[in-house]
Amino acid sequence: MANVQRNAVSAWLDRWYAEQTGTLLGHHGHPLELALQAATAAYRSGRGTRADVLAMELEIQKLQDRLDENRAAVAASAVALERWIGPAAPRPLSEPPRLAVPLPVERLARGELDTVPEVAAAQREISRSS
Repeated sequence: MANVQRNAVSAWLDRWYAEQTGTLLGHHGHPLELALQAATAAYRSGRGTRADVLAMELEIQKLQDRLDENRAAVAASAVALERWIGPAAPRPLSEPPRLAVPLPVERLARGELDTVPEVAAAQREISRSS
């Protein structure tokens, strides 16, 4: 039973991650389109090169490729989730649960580096050698 739960949770997290990645990638399209317009305008006015325009077109195509890969990842993760939870898999996901973060990692995230014993020891070693 624990193995089934672990696999279901893993499949849920994979789908959630793929969907979040897709959302983030979707936000990159508009700035790239604007950059392409700027490069095209600069080229037409003689201030830019054709290489600048081609570089922006390439970046847009690379983003489209990543979006296509992401759509495939979302579909694959949905199938994997359906394997574990059945027909409820296509329903929208809820927010992920708050995961317990070990205290030392939380201190690092807050910038409390001096409280980590290894960092404090390294700082003492540096001050002795100076």
